[in-house]
Amino acid sequence: MSRAVSLPHEHGGYLTIAGAAAAGIALAPARGAAVAVGVVVAAAFFARAPVEHLWRGRGARLDGVALAVLVATALAGALALGGARMVWALAVAAAIVAGSLVARDARWQRTSWFETLGMAALGASAGLVALAGGCAVGVAAALAIVVAAHTGLAVPLVRAEVRPRERQRARAAAGVALAVLAVAAAALVFVGAARASLALVPRALHALALVIESPKRAHPNVVGVRESVMLALVVALVVATAR
Repeated sequence: MSRAVSLPHEHGGYLTIAGAAAAGIALAPARGAAVAVGVVVAAAFFARAPVEHLWRGRGARLDGVALAVLVATALAGALALGGARMVWALAVAAAIVAGSLVARDARWQRTSWFETLGMAALGASAGLVALAGGCAVGVAAALAIVVAAHTGLAVPLVRAEVRPRERQRARAAAGVALAVLAVAAAALVFVGAARASLALVPRALHALALVIESPKRAHPNVVGVRESVMLALVVALVVATAR
């Protein structure tokens, strides 16, 4: 299928979208609306690849069909929301696709800072899912902060583990990550969800380990499994503490 349809190369994004949607849906009183927003975000994320390739005249054989299905899926999700939620859901979807096009034209898509911001933005969609599903603003903000911090910081830390040329910057990246996590914890206190800081602990321990000892080369598959387990744990913790 990868030869017939263009798919995003950011495989961590697949996991992030699933985790963000799961967190938001788990806490949402109106789960149908929460699912609808999750569908819109996921459709926009996957639409990026065929849009980019068709824009450059290099689309795969079924990219046109895939794009039509994804657009229809996003519209269906947005229409299920109705009203103002429909408008901002479509605006978020358009921003995801447009931002990706701009990044590719500017050749930012493989830079650490852009991948970090992009992954954090996908993680923050947990808050949008929860908000659309009827969660209080404070709860939605807590979800957005936790999942965005966890998934965004994964980028520089994981790159330092799997890319030899970035390994020498592991301690610096981990130090910055710990500072960002401290700011995230303060933000959680500000929105009235101090207990949700517990969900920041897995990433904090990861960063602390890299500060103490420079990473040895890790196999991407092993790192992928670890990140999957960590995200599942973070989602469980934030769902339990952000209420």
